[in-house]
Amino acid sequence: MSNLNGTATGTVWGVSILVNEPGGGKMGSKWEGTVSSISGMSGKETITAGTVTIELLKQPSIEIITFRVNGKDYGGIEVGDSLTIDADRTVTVNGEPREAT
Repeated sequence: MSNLNGTATGTVWGVSILVNEPGGGKMGSKWEGTVSSISGMSGKETITAGTVTIELLKQPSIEIITFRVNGKDYGGIEVGDSLTIDADRTVTVNGEPREAT
């Protein structure tokens, strides 16, 4: 992730991420999990962009990646999708608003 002119952007696991006005604080990510030639990848990537924390969770043999923003579940996302978090923390995937579940 990079933070330029008040916008944090990056690509993680094939998902494009944009966070408007991430606020002060650190930028970074942390991986926890395993990779297997038999079952694939299983784990969690935690991305920090200022005051926003995004968690991507992947289970082996399942294409859908589940995700959370600031501890709230927002369902699934796939490789090639675009995740946007606006300054008011509205979450959209491919331009469609998502509500926390």
